Amino acid sequence: MSNSHSSDQSTEALQAQADLSAQAAPSAPAAASGCVELTHEQYAAQFRQLDSEALYTFLAAVLVTVCFWLAIFLTHDSTVSIWHMPLWFVLSCLGGYVLSVGVVIVLVKFFMKPCVLNVTSVKNKTDRGE
Repeated sequence: MSNSHSSDQSTEALQAQADLSAQAAPSAPAAASGCVELTHEQYAAQFRQLDSEALYTFLAAVLVTVCFWLAIFLTHDSTVSIWHMPLWFVLSCLGGYVLSVGVVIVLVKFFMKPCVLNVTSVKNKTDRGE
């Protein structure tokens, strides 16, 4: 089931990339090399998307860091141990690793979107494709 789900996501990502590339109207030499030309609005929209992705990634890093230190602070006096390791270590390090993997999966699934990285030029609205 997960393979078909990831396959659907890959297909969606490729379709979104193709749609953006089709809107970009590449020139003949640029199309041969896989590069595209974007309008100023498309280029700006991509940077807004990248800015929001950077913000979400920063917030995710803050969340993981806060959880790490909270786990240590709340359990440092505990005498409980798991596999001869103190509870604070298990929760902060091992649990923090599992939390960070989960957070990255959520970031990629819900907040990251494909963008064109091979831009040859940015055209203004007044440019007529010359």
